[in-house]
Amino acid sequence: MVKTQIKGPTFRDFLRIIFSQRSIILAAILGVTVLALVISLLSPPKYEASTKILAKEQKVENPLDLKNYFDVRTERVAFLQAQMEIIQSDEAAKRVLKKMMPAKQEISQKEAREFQSKIKVLSPRGFDITNSDILFIQINDNNPVKAANAANILTDEYINYTYELKGKTSRQTIDFLEKHSKDTLNRLKAMEEQVKNYEGKAGPDLAFLIATVQTKGPNVELMTFNTSYVNARAAMKETESYLTQVKTLVRKGTIPNKLVRENPILASIKDNISKLQNQLANLRSQYTDLYPKNIMLIKEIENNKKIFKQELEADLDGRYVDVIALEARIKSLKETVDHYTALAQKQLEYSRIYRNYQIVEEEYQNLMRDIQKAKTAEAMDTYKLASIEIIDQAKVPKNPVSPDILLNVLIGALIGILLGFGLAFLNDRFDHTLKSVEDVERYLNLSVLGSIPRR
Repeated sequence: MVKTQIKGPTFRDFLRIIFSQRSIILAAILGVTVLALVISLLSPPKYEASTKILAKEQKVENPLDLKNYFDVRTERVAFLQAQMEIIQSDEAAKRVLKKMMPAKQEISQKEAREFQSKIKVLSPRGFDITNSDILFIQINDNNPVKAANAANILTDEYINYTYELKGKTSRQTIDFLEKHSKDTLNRLKAMEEQVKNYEGKAGPDLAFLIATVQTKGPNVELMTFNTSYVNARAAMKETESYLTQVKTLVRKGTIPNKLVRENPILASIKDNISKLQNQLANLRSQYTDLYPKNIMLIKEIENNKKIFKQELEADLDGRYVDVIALEARIKSLKETVDHYTALAQKQLEYSRIYRNYQIVEEEYQNLMRDIQKAKTAEAMDTYKLASIEIIDQAKVPKNPVSPDILLNVLIGALIGILLGFGLAFLNDRFDHTLKSVEDVERYLNLSVLGSIPRR
């Protein structure tokens, strides 16, 4: 009879092992299933409550400020991640526990950590934070009512905390501006007192100059005096030059016609001399100078020349008086100009003080406007946070989410099957008895002539 060489276990071997070790397999399945059932029944139930919120970032109102899709999506993901971190933060946990346990003075870090372990923040099924603005805030607890209350309180406290974080920067800006405005107001009061003191000490002459500083008008009076002073100096120089020229001509025996025309007496005397000289010339054509009438005309001409000379000297003296009067006027005007120039220097000093006062006053007004803008921006930021809205409040769950008895029993049965098969094959592995014709041929290398069947 030919020997049959079997190198490995066959399917028949597997079936043999299963049937021969069925008691072990059934015991393992039954034991693990019962154990899973007992554990499930003894485990405290856990209930899960969740709130649904819409956490949408601010929309850009100006179309010119719109960014590309990548930037918007990246910013939205970053925004939602920040909201998830805030929801799961220690501060949010402590606020919820304080609301749920008002009698407790202080919440420990351990209690906050234990509560944080109960929090889950999820996106809707089939979505994530890259394509959905909706978040579920879940709380699990052994008490269904407590789970629902905790979820609702956590949502409210998260929104309040977000408001506070959002307004913190604006409030810091307002505090800084208000402090700066107080310092500026103190400076403004000190400079205002300085301006009032300067105005109180100013005399009537400086009053109009101070007024020109405040009204930003020109110094009309000072300009008038200065113009009169310049004109007087020009007139004096012109008169002095004219007198010098006249004196030179008179010494040479030449009298300017302009001088004669400007003086009616000189012009009349000169005309009379010309007439007498004409009469004398006519008489000399007939008589000598010894002729009595000629002698009389000669004496009259000389007398008129003497009167002309005296009148000319008087005219020149009068012109010198005009020069002296001009010099006196120039001196008076110069004193006035110098006086107003000194006042103008004081005006410049007052102008500097007054301008500094105006600068500080404008700075204070700008600060007050900035404070108002910051307060308005703070209010608007708070209003705009309505983009975080509660869609659904948490409701008290009716059924626990764990333990799932049916699932645990099925899992226990599956584990029992695997464990039973494993124990069965392991037991068979260490069992060295010959159980079949194949075992005899395989291990003893003998031919089997026959076998006795079991009854």
